[in-house]
Amino acid sequence: MLKQRWINATLALLLLGCSTTTELKTTLEVPPAEVLTTKPVLVEPVTPDSEPAADVVRQLLQENGYVIRQNTQVTGTLLQAFGQNQVQPTGDSARLTVRAQVSEPAHAFRKGSRSVSLKSCNYLQERNPCRSRKASLSFVETSVSQAGQLTVTLEEAGRPPRTLTTPFSATTSGVVPALPTHQVMAQMKQALQQLLQPYLKRQEVVSTGIEADRLAVDMMELGLYEAAVERLEGHEADEAVRQYALGYLEERRGNPSGALMYYRDGARLGERQALFDAAIERVERSRDRP
Repeated sequence: MLKQRWINATLALLLLGCSTTTELKTTLEVPPAEVLTTKPVLVEPVTPDSEPAADVVRQLLQENGYVIRQNTQVTGTLLQAFGQNQVQPTGDSARLTVRAQVSEPAHAFRKGSRSVSLKSCNYLQERNPCRSRKASLSFVETSVSQAGQLTVTLEEAGRPPRTLTTPFSATTSGVVPALPTHQVMAQMKQALQQLLQPYLKRQEVVSTGIEADRLAVDMMELGLYEAAVERLEGHEADEAVRQYALGYLEERRGNPSGALMYYRDGARLGERQALFDAAIERVERSRDRP
């Protein structure tokens, strides 16, 4: 009970405190610099060892709005139990082959030494029971590394093939290091993301030019939305700024209908029209996205 009173008192002080402002910033989804293809994409590994890389490519493309077509060979295998021995692809599609070449693990050894202090104690002695001396500790550190190259080739009718390549590497070290399997997968995913970046969407933080109450913005960052609403309604004198900040708040907490209500009310004021129009378009586009 006492704790709750302290929380309420602290919130009251914050809500009644002096106000400074900070600029609202929003995150926009920027379309890719170039569209890889407008056709459904069939992603195929060149070798069985390339399947993990092909899975990463499928996931990246699907997350960015590309249509991924099921491999007909895999589909045929799945349907064999039902008496179907072949599957014909429907419609035109682009073929994306993925090759991952990974070297054999390379081991390297490094000898080293460091100074240590050795201490021995005999507590049966009343005076100076402990003695110490300096020594040198020798060690051998082993590192295991693997390097590789990723090759992605797009083939579609009426266009010359496009081939993209990038290297990657991973290393682990220690007294008895394990093979860098997890590091190889992580570096492979990162390398593929960088390789396909021109064809993927990206997030960009942009300034809105709206200066809102700093405490209210801090509350939004902490997820204290109701307190932020109370702060804005009680301390923001500029009607356009208040409407935009309230719409921004609803957008942050995943309420597009509420955000549109505030943005449209703000647009009717006739101030900062381009800013409100851009916010309305952004929310509607985000809401309609599957």
